Amino acid sequence: MAKRNIDYRIAPMKEDILKLIDKVDELEQMIFNCDAKRRDEYKLINDRITEAFDVIKILERTFRD
Repeated sequence: MAKRNIDYRIAPMKEDILKLIDKVDELEQMIFNCDAKRRDEYKLINDRITEAFDVIKILERTFRD
């Protein structure tokens, strides 16, 4: 009978823990997605900066000649 009482109390806690694990997994995925989005934005900004420097170099060569 003592085991039955313990199982009775553990079952709801087990469900809550499983729900918390699912929430943590969801949050980890959200963080991963945010990081991926930031990496994409960084690449886009970096490409634009590189392109701007290329234009500046072309203009410098044009004005030197």
